[in-house]
Amino acid sequence: MKRASTRGTSDPSGAEGFVPVLDASGAPYEAGVIVGHAWKESLRYAAASLPAGETPWWMDRRFARLVSRIAPHLPDLYRGMAKGAGVPEGRCVDASPGGPPALTDGCTSFAIQPSATLDGIPISGQSKDTPPAQQFRFVVLRLRLSGAPSLLTLTYSGCLWGHGFATGGCAIFRNSLYAGEGAGLLNYDAWGLLAQHCRRVEDVIDLTRRYGVSSSPHCAVADEAGGVAGIEIAQGGVAVLRPARGVYTHANRVVSGERLRRFEPLTPLRQNSLERETRLRERLMADHGRLTPQLAFMALCDHTRHPLSICRHEAPRCITTSVVVVEPTRRRLHCTRGNPCRHWPRTYSLDADA
Repeated sequence: MKRASTRGTSDPSGAEGFVPVLDASGAPYEAGVIVGHAWKESLRYAAASLPAGETPWWMDRRFARLVSRIAPHLPDLYRGMAKGAGVPEGRCVDASPGGPPALTDGCTSFAIQPSATLDGIPISGQSKDTPPAQQFRFVVLRLRLSGAPSLLTLTYSGCLWGHGFATGGCAIFRNSLYAGEGAGLLNYDAWGLLAQHCRRVEDVIDLTRRYGVSSSPHCAVADEAGGVAGIEIAQGGVAVLRPARGVYTHANRVVSGERLRRFEPLTPLRQNSLERETRLRERLMADHGRLTPQLAFMALCDHTRHPLSICRHEAPRCITTSVVVVEPTRRRLHCTRGNPCRHWPRTYSLDADA
């Protein structure tokens, strides 16, 4: 069975702020055709922008064994996308959501282990802080694949890797670090998509250390068994952080130590980032042992030190344009379009047409 749908940004009750969903089911190639057709414009632009002679990462022989071991269905998915978009397979690459992040960008991510939640399940997510217009580009990608892991993510048209999870794999949430570019082999989108398909957090750490990433992110990584780690990637290398008492938070500045921090520019925004990270931890720890997605959303609505708060407002370059919270073992993603304090989240499930 295969299906495609795009749904509007409001429901019959008139509630505003819902993110449209792209829904594709079936074998990886068949689902890829559906996704490629829906994302035709973005994928054609990405194909035209690919430098001559450059090979898409999923076709690169250097990564053939890696892809075969972690996510052998991905080449078929990309081939289907190429077919649906009408681009040559050798030019089918993910479309970038935009230019490099500015120093005003700021997201706050978290991951919670089962020991700290009410129902004994892992929960993770983040606020997504971007230029205001970006909220109208968001789409929830729901890939229900036969014979392969399914994906449920908040993303942009043309981008397979988004904010969310792969079934049986990991949930990945990310923040820009501004600490110099990493010198690894994998581009950011390739690393992220492969990381989501790793079964354990430790596998993601091994992937990162072996291959590296040609970018400068922090990622909060959580697996379905309850493992959690934060990975900082910068010009100074890779650092791994761990949760404390089952709760992990991070924002947009290096916290692992001087080895990576020395590449971070001196700016007052570092303090704001640390304040958001600390405040989110305080909010979550206040409900330690009874945390739920609802309480996580409440924590991400925090306005302490407004307007440079966790829930950001009134900034021409960067405001909170979405909040995403996932329950991978329940196969659910909850997100808003716009500030979480002003919009109800909507729930998307891999098990129903929600």
